[in-house]
Amino acid sequence: MMAKMTVWVSIAEIAVQLGVDKRTVRKWAASGHLHPIRTSTRGKQLVRREEVDRLTESLRDDTRSADRYIP
Repeated sequence: MMAKMTVWVSIAEIAVQLGVDKRTVRKWAASGHLHPIRTSTRGKQLVRREEVDRLTESLRDDTRSADRYIP
């Protein structure tokens, strides 16, 4: 049986994928929505792709429910 490989993405990649600023992604991390790891003393942070996918789905759900209530 083959082990599942973890895919990691950078803060910059997440920002581009979701169309937001890198500062927004860092705020999500600071508030606990994402759990990055630091990979160097220079501060590069990576997040598991699974977490980004969950956040993306959550954002979509929030948008859908908000759309229902706009008069």
